Amino acid sequence: MFLDGELSEDQHQEVLDHLHACMECFHTYDFQAELRQIIAAKCANETLPPGLAERIRQSLTDEPA
Repeated sequence: MFLDGELSEDQHQEVLDHLHACMECFHTYDFQAELRQIIAAKCANETLPPGLAERIRQSLTDEPA
C-alpha cells in the first residue's frame, strides 16, 4: 500500500517517520522498492498474453474479504 501510494497523507507520513527511525524496516522497504523498479524496467516492453489481465481482475474480485 505504501509503495503503491494508496495511503492517506497522514498514514504516508507515519510510515515515512517509522522508516527514518527503523533501519530494519527501511532496508525491507528499500529492497522492495528497488525490486519493483527492476521488474518494471524488465517488463516495460512486454505485452500480456491475451486474457491474462482479465483473469487477474476476475481472481481479485473472487478473493474472499
